Amino acid sequence: MQRTQQLGQGEERPRIAVVGCGGAGCNTVHHLPATPGLEIIGLSDVPHPSLLGIKHRVLISEDELKTIATLDDAVARGLETDAERLIARELIGFDMVVVVAGLGGNTGGDGANAVARVARVHNIPVWGIVTQPFKAEGLRRRMASQESLDRLRKRCPGVLAFTNDELLEIAPEIPIMRAFAIMGQIMVKPLEAMSKLITKSDIRLMREFFAGCRELRLGIGEAKGPHRSFESVIDAFASPWMKFDAERARQAMVFISGSKVDEDIVKDVLHNVSLRAPIAEVLYGAYTEGEGEMIRVSVMVPPP
Repeated sequence: MQRTQQLGQGEERPRIAVVGCGGAGCNTVHHLPATPGLEIIGLSDVPHPSLLGIKHRVLISEDELKTIATLDDAVARGLETDAERLIARELIGFDMVVVVAGLGGNTGGDGANAVARVARVHNIPVWGIVTQPFKAEGLRRRMASQESLDRLRKRCPGVLAFTNDELLEIAPEIPIMRAFAIMGQIMVKPLEAMSKLITKSDIRLMREFFAGCRELRLGIGEAKGPHRSFESVIDAFASPWMKFDAERARQAMVFISGSKVDEDIVKDVLHNVSLRAPIAEVLYGAYTEGEGEMIRVSVMVPPP
């Protein structure tokens, strides 16, 4: 029988720092709605338009970020540089840190790794949400992206990764800047759900749940009508970022939302998830939002 554990059963909400790294990361965090306990921090090498509207900003040179990002954590166990201590001052006091970045350039990948390293030194749970470049952007950029992602996976128990090429399957005919805006809205959905659901006691549970998980993929499905539980799960697993055999997945995190999410809907959604990922241990939560009968199901699964 599939094992399930429910989030959101505690009382005290955690403080979560969301750090947008580089231009792409800062542009993405602008899509997050204001949520109590959720604080946005912008990190860049120079003043940049993407920092506009972000109250807390950290400016660190590319060279300094590269130095921090490439440190061997097994050797450099403490804070080694003034730049690290600057980052640490922004992170201390938070219960969880989420780094958001576009990989392939310098500031995003190195910034995400720098923040993740500092969070680990202070034993703050850290999670990553990143994008990887289009194939058309060239081999050099893709290799830099993969190098940053490999480093980040060693510092984060679960990195939610999006490849930009799959974005074309969702929005093949719209201007590229609009497509990036759509990507940003998709990327923050699980973070938005998490911020509305989890309590401090859930952080330990999530940390243990994804320990050793190198990568996560996201699928989001929406549906209304009498078969909405079934159809929303089908849509979620049909995501272009979920092109793998989910039947072999050993873990899944599921968020269910809608204006009327009752026990029957939750039970039905989890049943349909179990049909697609039958051996996965499921961590789930449900909350109310919006109007009408539509429900949204967000599924995060590590590829087997």
